[in-house]
Amino acid sequence: DPNPPQPTKNVGDECDLEASLNECKTGYCMPGSKTGKGYCSRVCNTNTDCGNKDGMICNTDYQRIERPNKDNAAVMPLCMKAKSCVSCFSDNGCAGNYSCTNIGGGGTLAKEVCAPSCTSDKDCAAADG
Repeated sequence: DPNPPQPTKNVGDECDLEASLNECKTGYCMPGSKTGKGYCSRVCNTNTDCGNKDGMICNTDYQRIERPNKDNAAVMPLCMKAKSCVSCFSDNGCAGNYSCTNIGGGGTLAKEVCAPSCTSDKDCAAADG
C-alpha cells in the first residue's frame, strides 16, 4: 500500500503488539498487562513527558540493550507504566519500585509480570497487586 494508515495513538494509549503497522505516533508499543496488547511509550527526560495515564513515569534506567554491567548498557530513558501485572522478561522491563516476578510455574508454565519490590511481607501490605 503506497499510503499506509498513519499512527494515531498517544503515549499511554493501548496498542496491539502484533499489529503489522505500529499504531503509536511515537513508534514504541511496550508490553502491557493484557495478552497481545501493550501501551504507547516514548523517549523522555522527566515524568512530565509521559503524561499521567495509568501509572506512567519516565524510567531513566531503562536499558534498551541490557548488560550485566550497567556502564556497558545502552540506556534510553523511556515512559513506562509503574504498576503490577505488566509483562516482563527481566527487572529491566519494570519501572519504579517494581521487579519482574514469576507468578506461574517453571519452564513453559512461567508467567513473568511486574510486581512491587518487597524485602519483607510488611512492605507489600498496601501493594497494588
